[in-house]
Amino acid sequence: MTDKPDIANFDHNASLLQLLQADEEMSEDALVDIPQRVLSKPVRKLQPDELLWLLSQGVSLAVVVPLSIEKLQDAPMLEAQTHPGDLLIALMESRIAFWLAHYEYWEAVIEILTEVIEQLQAKAPEEEGDDYMPGYVGDDFMGALMHFRGIFKE
Repeated sequence: MTDKPDIANFDHNASLLQLLQADEEMSEDALVDIPQRVLSKPVRKLQPDELLWLLSQGVSLAVVVPLSIEKLQDAPMLEAQTHPGDLLIALMESRIAFWLAHYEYWEAVIEILTEVIEQLQAKAPEEEGDDYMPGYVGDDFMGALMHFRGIFKE
């Protein structure tokens, strides 16, 4: 993989609440559904399971997406809650409008996906060839991958 891009241009020591309050698009009503423990943490301390939850809720994607990408660059198939790759799947399933406005993040995820696919193919048994995917890479991963790849036609 190439050098990691510096894509996170926000204060990693600020709490998510501080960043959300500075976000003019975030309504006060939206903050009610976010657990206080997540809001009060410095964003650099958010755990993978918290990032997965925030991604699935579409909360502050401008902060959560770069943090998730940083985690996945080191461990692409990171298990945040239920199975390997669940954080990557949640990331790929994030709102299309966000990806359309942030091509640089989409490219960073494509790099991660390229690495994941190369690693999986390298582990493929001889008889399976290029079509092999381990059991934990199920339909949810493949569906998210097809969705994500289709956002930008290249």
